[in-house]
Amino acid sequence: MFSKDFYLPKTMTGAGPEALREGLLAVCRRLRLAHGMVDRIMALTEGDGTVQECFYKILREEVDCRRINSIAGLISAARFPRICELSDFDPKDVTFQNDCTLEKLVSLAFVEEGKNVLMYGNSGTGKTMLSIIIGVLACRAGYPTRFYRTTALVNLLAELTEQKALGPFLEKFSKTKVIILDEFGYVPYNPVGIQQLYDCIADGYEKGNQVFILNTNSEFSEWVECLHSAKMTKAMVGRFVHKAEVLLFPGSDRRMLESNLLKMAGKGAKDES
Repeated sequence: MFSKDFYLPKTMTGAGPEALREGLLAVCRRLRLAHGMVDRIMALTEGDGTVQECFYKILREEVDCRRINSIAGLISAARFPRICELSDFDPKDVTFQNDCTLEKLVSLAFVEEGKNVLMYGNSGTGKTMLSIIIGVLACRAGYPTRFYRTTALVNLLAELTEQKALGPFLEKFSKTKVIILDEFGYVPYNPVGIQQLYDCIADGYEKGNQVFILNTNSEFSEWVECLHSAKMTKAMVGRFVHKAEVLLFPGSDRRMLESNLLKMAGKGAKDES
């Protein structure tokens, strides 16, 4: 996440010597430059506030430049299928459960709170679009983010396991703060790959260092068909929905929230806490 030091004044016109010095120190911290740089600037400029202001402005512009480049790198690394903006999304038919709101989601409060996000509804109702919007906002806030089609990820995990080359991928995966799993539960998964994905989700849950956004059109009771195991399904639901924000999209079946499996997951979450 980007440091709050980013929010520095663009200029320091009219600032006194002490304020200029503090401003220069702040931008040097943000750029990870030695504090001695400020002493050299102050000495070389011999108290000329106008020149010191120019130094500040140059360094402040470098902060902006590095931030823009960092955001571009995060968005590229996230591998979104397309870029969507909040202005593209119409939330009028989406049902937000409990105290969840669109404003809360796009503020990324759920990331700081360590909450997952579950989007449930029929295909073509906007789940993928909203998850991309949130993912792009997470990148702009400095969070490493990655978008996956779940089937492709499961197949990759199975392939890497077979090649005994899983380690480097898992290390990188574990450092990604926001993971988007799109089209979850559409088809039966490779047993080896889905076990590895479960382990990744469980690890992120236990350490509390990741949040997952999962898009699905399947009720929890139907997940067993793609996970091949009732035990794994119950554990996956329990770890995923604990403290999760739940969104129902147009045409969503409210039976999902009333399913026995969800009730068992809620009970399990309470038992663990």
